[in-house]
Amino acid sequence: TYDYVPIEGSWTAFRQAKRLYTQLGHPERVDLVEAPERHGFSQRLREGSVRFMARWLQDRTLEGFDSEELPVFSEEELRATPKGQVMLLEGARNIIDLNREEADRQLKKRGEVTSEGIRAVTGIRELADLPEPPFQQVDDRRIQVFPEPGIVLPAHFWPGGDQAPVLLFPDEGMASAFEEALRLHQRGHPVLLMDLRDLGETATNNWRFEPADAYIAYMLGISFLAMRAEDILKVARYVTATTGRDAVRIIAHGKAGPAALHAAALEPGLFSHLDLIGSLPSWRSLIDREGPVFELQNIVHGAYAHYDLPDLVRLARHRGVLINKD
Repeated sequence: TYDYVPIEGSWTAFRQAKRLYTQLGHPERVDLVEAPERHGFSQRLREGSVRFMARWLQDRTLEGFDSEELPVFSEEELRATPKGQVMLLEGARNIIDLNREEADRQLKKRGEVTSEGIRAVTGIRELADLPEPPFQQVDDRRIQVFPEPGIVLPAHFWPGGDQAPVLLFPDEGMASAFEEALRLHQRGHPVLLMDLRDLGETATNNWRFEPADAYIAYMLGISFLAMRAEDILKVARYVTATTGRDAVRIIAHGKAGPAALHAAALEPGLFSHLDLIGSLPSWRSLIDREGPVFELQNIVHGAYAHYDLPDLVRLARHRGVLINKD
């Protein structure tokens, strides 16, 4: 109950598993044990686990079962290396060194960067193949976008104006860019301000670590970046149709940048400008970083062997999209 990982996450995972087991016809074969304790595999948790395993793996019901307290080994007894640290072994290299070496090998094998290659790696579909999602009007300004069943993206839309339409994607929630959207609209731009998946109002619950949804997408064989990029394409198509314009301008802040860059590089006819504000400069910068990396939503498995984000900038510019980076 008092683990540093909030207990709400365990109960959510249990409910999801319970629903799946119920669909399979065996709801009794999944269970949860909660003890009012802190982090660790304490006595009550151990006993609950053993009872459950004995029932389902051995067809036994344990009566009057109590486990003993386990001995605690000293730090010296637990060491797997002489000094208790793998990096203190002679010739040791850390994961950052290994990643850099692998990145250098992949870089040497790269070929020409093409739309076909990018789509093959990311799974981003062509605009003509994307379904037309529903756009629901909430009030005079607010709309909701339903890019696929079960996904709702909140947005504000100011459709009037004689200047180029603008799509504004903040990474800290729509409130952080609301004044920017109003200024653009006052200058004559139709403006759509929207939170992408896992940003702003759609951000992961606070009891889950930040890239949890990206991991779920990865396990499903889907690129989270591709989902964001396709959402941008669908919204851009909606705005051009609504305003009667041929192309829109994107302003993408921070973690919204890589998806916007993919969209502009792959469908340049839909976009006139792309402003990247504080966006990730390259995947290589993550490989070379010494500290933690919190950009998993913007990483595509296997993509570095084919291209990096600066390659997309060059490709988009070559195809006529004006790109500004801050």
